[in-house]
Amino acid sequence: MDSPEVNEEDQINDTSDEASRRRRILFRSLFSVAFSLSVFSLFSFSVLYLAVLIGNLSIWSPISVHSRCKIVSS
Repeated sequence: MDSPEVNEEDQINDTSDEASRRRRILFRSLFSVAFSLSVFSLFSFSVLYLAVLIGNLSIWSPISVHSRCKIVSS
């Protein structure tokens, strides 16, 4: 019958698998945070650019209505 002893090789493989899994989780977490920040920044700058673009649009020949004002001095 086999003894329930754990081989050193199996123990090393388990720790390396655990370390690899933690590295993958850390990488995925960092990637998701970086991706979220970059999308948020891109969206913010796009809205800012659009606001400046709309703000700079102007009518080249503004509409004016002639007024008939009479200045009365006393």
